[in-house]
Amino acid sequence: MSEILRTEKLTRDFGALRAVNEVDFGVSKGEVRSLIGSNGAGKSTFLDLVINKTRPTSGKVYFNGEDITGVAPHLIVRKGMGRCFQISKFFPDLSVAENIQIPCIHKDGLTYKMLRPAYGQCREEVEHLMEAVGIADYRDRPAGKLSYGDQRRLEIAITLAAHPDLLLLDEPTSGVARKEGYMLMELVVNLAKERGLTVVFIEHDMDIVFNYSDTISVLHYGRLIATGAPQVIKENAEVQEAYLGGMV
Repeated sequence: MSEILRTEKLTRDFGALRAVNEVDFGVSKGEVRSLIGSNGAGKSTFLDLVINKTRPTSGKVYFNGEDITGVAPHLIVRKGMGRCFQISKFFPDLSVAENIQIPCIHKDGLTYKMLRPAYGQCREEVEHLMEAVGIADYRDRPAGKLSYGDQRRLEIAITLAAHPDLLLLDEPTSGVARKEGYMLMELVVNLAKERGLTVVFIEHDMDIVFNYSDTISVLHYGRLIATGAPQVIKENAEVQEAYLGGMV
C-alpha cells in the first residue's frame, strides 16, 4: 500500500532544546496510526511540523509523494490534509451549521460569491456532516453553547468539510469522559473507513490507543523509538521502560 505521509529526518530545535529529533515517519493510505509518548515527547510539535504550523529546523515532509516542506498551512489543507487541535477551534457565536458551511464554501471556491445564498449551495453536505457526527439536532445552536464533547464532534465535521485525505487529530478525546472518548474514536474510525481517510492521532488513553490503532508510533524526547502493531508495541522493552511501564 502506498504512503500518504512521509517525513525524513524531521527536526525542530527551540534554542538548545531539540523537540523533534530526525524523525523518519511513514503512514500508508487508509491506515489509522496513533502517536504516543509522555508529556514533552514532541508529539504536538511533530504534527505542527507536518502541517507547517511550525517550520522545521531541518528535514523533509512529503504528502502524497509531493515535498510540502515550507508550504503555507492553508495550501497544505487545500492539498488534502486536515487537522483537529487539542483545543477546539470554531466561531462560538455562529451556529453549528454555519461553522461547517464555511469550509464547504471555501473548498468549492465560493468564498467571494457574496450575492448568492451561500447555505443553499452546500446545504446537503452540511446536513450530511451534522448527521454523520451526531449533532444535527443542534444545527441552529451557537457553537459556543455546545457541550465540550459536541464541540469536538463539530470540529471533526468542520475538518471533514474540507474533504481531507489525511486527518490529523491532537488528543481528540481530551477533556471528555471515557465513554464519550470511546464514542468519539468509534465515530472517527467509522467515518475514516466510509470516506477512505487516513488518520494520525495523538492520544494518552492507552485503552483507546490499543483498541483503535492499526499501527502505533512512540516518541521519546523527540526521537522515534518504535513503530509497530499494538501487540508488538506492548511487548517492546524500550517502550515499556520509556513510557508504558505498568499501564498495559
